[in-house]
Amino acid sequence: MPIAKSDSELQHALSTLNAYIDSHNLRHTAEREEIVAFLHTHPGHFDADELFAMMKDEGLSISRMSVYNTLELLVKCQLAVRHHFGGGAAKYEKQSPSGQHFHRICTQCGAVKEFTDKKLLRALMKKEFTAFTPSAFSFYVYGTCKNCMKKQQNNQPTKTNKDKS
Repeated sequence: MPIAKSDSELQHALSTLNAYIDSHNLRHTAEREEIVAFLHTHPGHFDADELFAMMKDEGLSISRMSVYNTLELLVKCQLAVRHHFGGGAAKYEKQSPSGQHFHRICTQCGAVKEFTDKKLLRALMKKEFTAFTPSAFSFYVYGTCKNCMKKQQNNQPTKTNKDKS
């Protein structure tokens, strides 16, 4: 996948990755850069196997092990975030320095929806800790999405006159 030179966020991510690789005496590989580029051009949440399948579907030559190892590396150098939304494999998404957001997770169907809340974000940013400096945070809200609520309502038996007595 050609990397767009005009994408400054991607270029910053690649620079961060290369600096981390250099400082930890790791190997530079084209696969790692391809995975970073893919994350920046395909927003969303996906597990390692889903990422591997999407990259293969686009004709990229990548190994499953490279995807797993690179995702762990990207979490360590704060270029990706690992989420445990419940019930399954960890999901990953690129870390966005400009777009802090939160997640709503439906406990019925597993749908994940991102949302922002400036008041909540300000409150979290103002929180002071003793002997601790936060570098990132996650915030999950679990509940039932409107589609599942509609399904539940439609599956409710309707009351008849006999039921009322």
